[in-house]
Amino acid sequence: MLAFAGTGKTTTLRAYARERPQQRMLYLAFNRTVAAEARESFPTNVTCSTIHALAYRAVGYRYRHQLRGSIRANQAAIALGLDQRNHKELVLADRALKVLQHFLCSGCNDLAEFTGAVSYHQRYPRQALQAASRLWELMVDPTSSCVPMLHDGYLKLYQLSRPQLRFDVILLDEAQDTNPVTLKILADQSCSRVFVGDPHQQIYQFRHATNAIASAGHWDELALTGSFRFGAAIAEAANHLLALKGEPRQLRGLRSTSPPETSAFIARGNAAIYKQALALAHQGKQTYWCGGIDGYRLQQLLDLCHLKRGEQSQIRDPFIAAFKGYGELCSYAEAQDVRDIKAWCHLIDRHDHWQGIPEEIAGIKRMAVSSITPDVMALTTAHKSKGLEFGSVTLADDFHGHDLLHGAPTDLKNWEYGPQQAPALWDEQGYRGGVVLPEEELNLRYVALTRAQQSCRSPQWSAPMFADLANYVKDYPRFLLVDSHEVLKPKLTAGTPSGLKQGDEAVMVTGKEVSSVQQGHDPEPALSGESAGTEPVAEFATQAGQTITLSWFQGAIDPSHVHVVTSHYERRYPALNWDWLLLEFSELRVVSSDPAGAVAVMLGKNQLASAQQLVERFLMDVGLVLQPDDVVALQAPEGTNGECPVEELVEADECTKEGATGSEAVEEPARRSMRKRLAKFWMRVGQ
Repeated sequence: MLAFAGTGKTTTLRAYARERPQQRMLYLAFNRTVAAEARESFPTNVTCSTIHALAYRAVGYRYRHQLRGSIRANQAAIALGLDQRNHKELVLADRALKVLQHFLCSGCNDLAEFTGAVSYHQRYPRQALQAASRLWELMVDPTSSCVPMLHDGYLKLYQLSRPQLRFDVILLDEAQDTNPVTLKILADQSCSRVFVGDPHQQIYQFRHATNAIASAGHWDELALTGSFRFGAAIAEAANHLLALKGEPRQLRGLRSTSPPETSAFIARGNAAIYKQALALAHQGKQTYWCGGIDGYRLQQLLDLCHLKRGEQSQIRDPFIAAFKGYGELCSYAEAQDVRDIKAWCHLIDRHDHWQGIPEEIAGIKRMAVSSITPDVMALTTAHKSKGLEFGSVTLADDFHGHDLLHGAPTDLKNWEYGPQQAPALWDEQGYRGGVVLPEEELNLRYVALTRAQQSCRSPQWSAPMFADLANYVKDYPRFLLVDSHEVLKPKLTAGTPSGLKQGDEAVMVTGKEVSSVQQGHDPEPALSGESAGTEPVAEFATQAGQTITLSWFQGAIDPSHVHVVTSHYERRYPALNWDWLLLEFSELRVVSSDPAGAVAVMLGKNQLASAQQLVERFLMDVGLVLQPDDVVALQAPEGTNGECPVEELVEADECTKEGATGSEAVEEPARRSMRKRLAKFWMRVGQ
């Protein structure tokens, strides 16, 4: 059953159950709050629960003494015998945790099956898989206390026990955000099943949730499109969003009565909620935090302030306390995409008086109340707002923006979205048009908008809300909806690596999931002992239409050369973690024959696509990527007065005081190769 926002899916399910009093039914709710409310309203032939509650009663209670909500990378590092203060070992522990969490959400029976199931979509390094296997062994051991049991952990054990639920019908609510482990449990049941949800409210893909309705097979499908929550104005704005996804059905606003006089501020992330709460506190206005103020990680923000102040003894979170300094933690969060910490670091860095944040937090907490009234504004994120409704809604300005690709100009040859530069935007009829907006971000807008019963406004989008999208759809009816600009680039001409099918080029490497730790020794940018040479050459087209040929360098790189170049980039471009990038791409050359494609995919996945040209230049400077013409005569440029800046960079003894050049020095082949690359690097940057 496709139930759009506010269309009465719970009421429909209750009526469905009442019409079948002789059947024993199980209603599976998304969370405990919804399950508790359902127990008060559903007929007595229905058992209302969550899938985790069923799993806890069957398996989870055995681990109640070691049950925790989450595991941090520092805990995993300690359990694995790694040094939590060593950046590289902490990264390995973090990746092992990500592998484990993905496995727990999957429907696979063991990690070997899981590895094969995700091999075409997510490449996990061997070390991370081995470490994840060890963490899982420690987690399921009731006598072990070093790795706590997670809620998803005992749910996985419940799935592996192959339970048989003694019901005639199972009603699955919020089916659009169901994880595969739950679907596996339900698939093993012989009873009837009713899946209810709204695919346009699927917002938990980052937790590996899937749309159970789409994978339900050839079932009877019904749709609820009339919303009793809001009227025509909200429905119209929602339809503008749904049109981007090609939804043929129209959401109808049926509300005709005045809603309660409640108001809410809905944001994409916690940082915007903090700013709004602070502004209201300065005005002396009370706030209601949906789900409780503790769920918005203000303590984490406070710990970060203590870390930046150097007040280690005041930090409560052991994970944050494990870092030597604030800058080190921020770099780690950026590199490993720790979203909550990244958001708070950005807030602190942009705060004019960040030293006063602890006092601000205290003031915000004083103004928090436990119930909502017409005089109290509710604060919530879009994710936490699921299932809630308010008379009026104000959206924050931190939602993901969209890019409407208008065209086409007269000069198509040099246009960045021309037929050669972005062939996906063209067909036999000409230019199709394109909207750049990740679908999950589009769904978040839809969820936040449809919490409103009467009105919704936003400083990010002018009224009428999302009318620009509706106009674009009319002008470009064949438009393409894409997650990023990167997917519009021409397909790479490199051959598909072994083990991948044709068409998998876009996911053949994921830089974020490639190990930077080698078994048994410290990682090196290039493994010593490898034979010098290059992988098969790949070509890619730049936006200007120029073709550049690149290839991986497979030999060992001189550490002094690596240090010189990396240090320069760290000083010149401090926003990027160059050591991390070098380690990532050193590993990627093993699984990819195409440097350009590896750079594009890895940076795109880590939201660093705008730095692609800079990163490619860095890889060429450091010597990890080569061009056929990567040979430069070593000579001092004009204006250097006979100095040899290359020799100064590497602190070489051979450089003479007057008019020294590389041709006058007798060097070993490896040293000569390093000097040539350094010369090219120095002449390019001019210092």
